[in-house]
Amino acid sequence: MVSRATISTIVDMNIHTKATADSALGSPDAGAATHPVDVLSREHQTILVVLGVMDAEQHRLVDGALVRRPFWAAVLEFLEHYADRCHHGKEEQLLFVELERAGLPAEHGPTACMRKEHEIGRQSRQAMVAAVREGDGAALATAAGGYVELLREHIAKEDQVLFPMAKSVLDQAAVARLRRGFARVDHHDLGAGSHGKYEELARGLAADGARPPQC
Repeated sequence: MVSRATISTIVDMNIHTKATADSALGSPDAGAATHPVDVLSREHQTILVVLGVMDAEQHRLVDGALVRRPFWAAVLEFLEHYADRCHHGKEEQLLFVELERAGLPAEHGPTACMRKEHEIGRQSRQAMVAAVREGDGAALATAAGGYVELLREHIAKEDQVLFPMAKSVLDQAAVARLRRGFARVDHHDLGAGSHGKYEELARGLAADGARPPQC
């Protein structure tokens, strides 16, 4: 069981350091010896790359650039299927369940906080969808900026506090269940080959963001 002191530390998480997107994209190959939270951390690196591209494009929108619909369509596809359905799905349906089974309180603990932030992110993504549909650059800049800030801080909390704690409290049976569950999400729920497809999409978005804007 998780001690009250550990629970208090996690509940009081107040990490404001923004994670960067300079790291290389993670490999989709989890490997039997890889701890499940390391798989999630590698997925974080892929998400951070896309957040960095979004951040740069959001600043161009603030400066008056037009909404690039194909670019944002690709971003929103990635956010929906990789960041949310795949990555957040693994956390909500699998990791958080195991942490709660290990003793974290489901209603008011760190997993509840993380679930709430996931939901706020979904609301921001829907706002981005509406703004792209309307071609509203100002609204898109606001929604995208809020999403990027939220997810960067959210990822920092998980990588720096929640994931190390998970490694310390989850037993081997829980780790084995997580590995099986992650494989099911990647190959069945998301679709065979989809994990790699979306990591390739992230690479394409990063390359797009590295090109100078067209006049």
